[in-house]
Amino acid sequence: TDDGSTDNTENKILEYKNEKIKYFKFKENRGVIKARNNSIINSQGKWILLFDSDDELNSNCLEVFVREINKLENKKIKMIFAHFINTATGKTKISNKFQQILKKQNNILTYENFLCAGVNIGDPLPIVKKEVFNKIPYDTYVKRNMAVVWHQFFKISDVLVIDDYLGTCY
Repeated sequence: TDDGSTDNTENKILEYKNEKIKYFKFKENRGVIKARNNSIINSQGKWILLFDSDDELNSNCLEVFVREINKLENKKIKMIFAHFINTATGKTKISNKFQQILKKQNNILTYENFLCAGVNIGDPLPIVKKEVFNKIPYDTYVKRNMAVVWHQFFKISDVLVIDDYLGTCY
């Protein structure tokens, strides 16, 4: 969902001429949470990849996520995270505390990990099963919304973390 941009975004998206790409545009900026909720409501897939206009996916990102989804044996996993490269720092945006836990647990994070490591997971590149959003929609009235959302998500799903950089955050 285009959140009221005034640049050439619409023309760039429409150049793709791909029926799988659905483009929605708000006439004026309504905020990232309302834009995400609109995209989630209108999505038709089983998985939703969350990224913003200042993020860029690596050319193999979708291929890697699909491969990991197809390998999932643990039905409790409804979220997969990958690392971003932050162009300002050159570092991952998943916190160091969580990276230490991942080394010990086959790249799986649990609700207990989330609580015990201080709940500041950082800013991963997530793909989430749509059914999770059906249970826990974004609340547009909560400050620091993503911390609240991750807390609720971790209650219902462990997270597989792909230890690879699949996107860039500018």
